[in-house]
Amino acid sequence: MLLDGSTFRMNVVEFLTVMRQDVAWKELPVLVLSSSAAETDVQQCLLAGATDFITTPMGLDAYTEVVQRTLAFWADRTSSEES
Repeated sequence: MLLDGSTFRMNVVEFLTVMRQDVAWKELPVLVLSSSAAETDVQQCLLAGATDFITTPMGLDAYTEVVQRTLAFWADRTSSEES
């Protein structure tokens, strides 16, 4: 799951905490994509159950590169787990 760090109804840490309490969602990889680069935000998300935290880069080229690199990482990980 790709989760925007700026959720509307509750903050991302609250959402992760609620989500991880449900057995059906306990093991789902969750990537938080956020404009924040603050170490406290990163740590709070990881402690709440995020699998990874990605700071949104500025500019279309940098954003595209991060998305492509992230998708490639998870595609490789998924295919390795299936083997």
